[in-house]
Amino acid sequence: MLLGQKPKPGPGSRLRSASELPVFRYHPDPVATGSIRKNHSLVCPCCGLRTGWIYESEPYGLGDQPPNLCPWCIADGSAARKFGSRFAGDIEGTVPDAVAEEVDQRTPGFTAWQTERWLTHCGDAAAFLGRVGWDRLKDLPDATEAVLDDGCDESTLPLITEDGDLSAYLFRCLHCGVHLAYADAS
Repeated sequence: MLLGQKPKPGPGSRLRSASELPVFRYHPDPVATGSIRKNHSLVCPCCGLRTGWIYESEPYGLGDQPPNLCPWCIADGSAARKFGSRFAGDIEGTVPDAVAEEVDQRTPGFTAWQTERWLTHCGDAAAFLGRVGWDRLKDLPDATEAVLDDGCDESTLPLITEDGDLSAYLFRCLHCGVHLAYADAS
């Protein structure tokens, strides 16, 4: 195979298009956030298939956790059942057990500088929208207020960048639509 050429599907392959990706209620666009990425060569250690998509991070759990899980094994919970994999850091706030289980065991997490914090609102987990900088945060007064309430100093707000040493993590309540966020530093 030539460098950069996509591998041809063969036994153990089921390359899928982006339109076939599972829907994650609490992480609506994991490709845009960088949690799921296209990869035509790696095989999912859970289902044994080369689906064309992998989870970018390694999950949490006891013992060695497998890299390169496919989004379908995350979505249906088979990775959690087979490996004891968990995908969320801390879920902040009180939510029903079924919601906590869905976020932790069947929703791709995201990478943060410190432990990920999954925000909640209206008694439910919020939808993770991605990392943002001040350029986006300043247009979302509810999210800016949440960052300030979380302890970020107002003078540091302009220093928040999407991919820098100080980033904000943006969420949206699935019930009332309010934006939530927290800032995290390296």
